[in-house]
Amino acid sequence: MKTTGKRISAALLACVALTTFSGIQAAFDEHLDNYQLDTKVVKGDRSKDQFGNTVTEQSYYRTGGDVKVITRDEIEKRHYSDLTEAIKRIPGITFQNPGYRGGEYGFQFFNNGISINGDTRVIVLVDGRRVDNATSTRISDESGRGSKSTGVNLDQVTNINAVDKIEVIKGPGASAYGSDATGGVINIITRKGTEANQGTIDLSTGSWKKHEYNLTYSGSAGNDNSLHYFVGLNRVKSDDTKYRDGHTGEVGTLGGARFDERGANVRIDKDFSDTQRLTISINHKQGKDGYPISTPNLQYWNTKDWHRIIFSADVGALDENGMLIDDSTTWGNATNPGYHNLFALDGLAYNSYSKFKNNDVDVKYTFDRQSDMESFVRFYSQHHKYSSTDTYSWHLPLPEEKTIQDKFKEDFPTGVKDQSLLDDWISKNLAPFPGDSKAALEEWVEKTGGKAAAPTSYRNEKTRGMQVQVGRSIGKHDLLANVTYDKAFNDAVSKRHGKVQKTVTKRTSLYGYVQDKIHVNDNFDITPTLRFVKYGNYIVNGVKSQGGASHVITPALNLQYSFGDHNTVYAGWTKVVRPLRSGDYTSTYGEFKTPLQDEKGNVYTIGYQKELNKNTVVGL
Repeated sequence: MKTTGKRISAALLACVALTTFSGIQAAFDEHLDNYQLDTKVVKGDRSKDQFGNTVTEQSYYRTGGDVKVITRDEIEKRHYSDLTEAIKRIPGITFQNPGYRGGEYGFQFFNNGISINGDTRVIVLVDGRRVDNATSTRISDESGRGSKSTGVNLDQVTNINAVDKIEVIKGPGASAYGSDATGGVINIITRKGTEANQGTIDLSTGSWKKHEYNLTYSGSAGNDNSLHYFVGLNRVKSDDTKYRDGHTGEVGTLGGARFDERGANVRIDKDFSDTQRLTISINHKQGKDGYPISTPNLQYWNTKDWHRIIFSADVGALDENGMLIDDSTTWGNATNPGYHNLFALDGLAYNSYSKFKNNDVDVKYTFDRQSDMESFVRFYSQHHKYSSTDTYSWHLPLPEEKTIQDKFKEDFPTGVKDQSLLDDWISKNLAPFPGDSKAALEEWVEKTGGKAAAPTSYRNEKTRGMQVQVGRSIGKHDLLANVTYDKAFNDAVSKRHGKVQKTVTKRTSLYGYVQDKIHVNDNFDITPTLRFVKYGNYIVNGVKSQGGASHVITPALNLQYSFGDHNTVYAGWTKVVRPLRSGDYTSTYGEFKTPLQDEKGNVYTIGYQKELNKNTVVGL
């Protein structure tokens, strides 16, 4: 029995990163004629501002740029089943997807990722609160290549039935969310309880035995209906999916891709006045997702090639006399064509899988509101747990002191040239071709220790934080100031031989932000901003590490101008800083073995957009 430890580098697939040129584009956008903002229902033109951007509860954070908003109305009309499906239609959005839901912690190419206009430095938020963890190494610490992504899996953030709007800001057009949001921001705005009590039940089914169940109930209470509540429950499950092979054009089954995910959301809003509100949001999401690692190459999906591949990978190569050559095993598709077909054993035969469980709590008290700008105090807590188990065996169990090479040399001391004899030996000693007899495959699994056992190690990513914001409207100036204190933890826990080992990594961050949106006239806004951030050292098991601490002040300036008749231009300059993260260090070099520094630079943005009609916008 083995785990993925030493072979994982050979399993990395040749992923093609599809970057989208940010040139001329036409986008379809569905906007509500009616939408809810604070305690009032606004109709007609106010659904967009004078620059043609859809208005949301948090529009005041924007400082110009390319903005797309997906509304609840569109989510329901198109029946999106998850966040990825909802936003992938937006031009410039690209997803890195291994072809299944699950993924192994620490490996970049076996997890879902997102980029905006080719930039993976994308910040994901829920109601304006960042959901990434500053100590996370979810897509890095076991990889030979680093990534600039925050490691957030969009589909594990929250349930689609709890989403009111999805706000996508391309580029650094929302400076308030961080100086590292160079690629852009995805802000998920959750649903608030309705005035009238109402419930919904949504059941759907589809290919591959995919079933989805959604239940929501929302309404208001009290003599003045000042208490609003929303409750949502969700479950989605699927059997193994199918795929079209890029080499043969045939359709194959991705064994082990089955998944089962469920979630619950509660949001309670108590309005004390038109400008004061208490909001409590609770989000739970968990899943057990199959982990097939890679899709089989059907070009080599046959018994003959399987024997060649597994013998070369596990035993080695033979010379012209049929003698085994020492240290001759070959891994990887380049030297052993079809090599990654061996990973079909992991998901299809042994049912390898990954699990996640997210519990988030957000308490926010809004004590004032001026010109749609909120003044509030917020406390938040996030607890995300990740684990996985990946089991496989290429040959029958052997005594500890004996290798499969020893077994082959013992059975063929003078070598073997007869292919039928070699095939017979492979059939008796090495894993059977998964595309043949299901009974033979199950028998093999039983002989080699059974299905994947429960995970013996896991990661706990925890975040605790506090945020204070004050907004004031003074004449033509809309002033906004925000301070956030964030404390992140990453607990790595493993259980081996009855002993528990635990490594705790901590890091604190302090963010400050000041913005002055100057309304020069009805058609022209200038927004200078100033950001401050202080990152603490990485503290590992109570001991200060060798790197991480830094602080910096970054300015930004953005402009928007409307020519009327739905013509708008925007321009901006932003000084950006992406902090050094522990996940930037790869398994190749180890932690703090390379002289990495915070990434710094400047981003310049200029654009034009023309609204042709209510549903179509052309942008450059």
